[in-house]
Amino acid sequence: MERRKKTNIMNWRTLLLLAILLPLPTELAAQKKKRERGKAEQPKIEMTFQEKIKPFAPPPIREKEPYEKDENHSAEYMSDFRYNDMDWHWCYTLNGEFIGRDIIGIDQYAYEIDQTTRSKEGLRLPFVVTGIGPQNETLTVNYTNKELEEKGLSYIINGHHIHGFTNYKSNHPVKLMTLDEIRRKRCPQMKDEKVLYMINKFFILWEWEWYKVAEDFIWRVEVLPSYMLTPIQNNICEPFTIIRICTKTHHNWHPPYLQ
Repeated sequence: MERRKKTNIMNWRTLLLLAILLPLPTELAAQKKKRERGKAEQPKIEMTFQEKIKPFAPPPIREKEPYEKDENHSAEYMSDFRYNDMDWHWCYTLNGEFIGRDIIGIDQYAYEIDQTTRSKEGLRLPFVVTGIGPQNETLTVNYTNKELEEKGLSYIINGHHIHGFTNYKSNHPVKLMTLDEIRRKRCPQMKDEKVLYMINKFFILWEWEWYKVAEDFIWRVEVLPSYMLTPIQNNICEPFTIIRICTKTHHNWHPPYLQ
């Protein structure tokens, strides 16, 4: 009798335990099935073949005639000294953000001129320039050149008297990067080493903190440490690195089998 009572108690406990545990796998399976069904219902976004190869495709050829030149390389008739020695007096912007002393850092075929001092209409005042120089300063243009002349005033950026402004406009956000930002992103192994920058064929000898390059316009970044400059090795007092930024133009592009 006592043994039967114990058996009944054990059977009752077993049934109770099964009643608690059995729904758990069923519920977990149902949740898993629901998640899988949700994933299946989400539309799959697949890139086309053209979209996949777009970053590696050659940039368009701009020179249609032998005497034509890609506008992005139009300054390359200058020597390094002449290019760097220019006392610049024009301010270029993209969507209102300061590009630099030159427009070498943006694709001139990708954007249209929104407004410029050179046009008959002139600037739409007030015109605000942001992200100027290493301190990301802001300049507000409130007067025309004629009004400035009458008042005996002028706009000055890093000691340069600015005679005019040209703003390019894009229909999508564009990230402009300083040369240092490019170095930190593309050459993370470099810490606080001394750097001599190049953009395309030009050495940037002065005011390198004032240049910006559109991130989507960077084709590649080359690094050359000074210890490889063997002809002048004995004249190098302190190691440095040359960082060359090549922009995305057909002039800088080469077929994969040549790279």
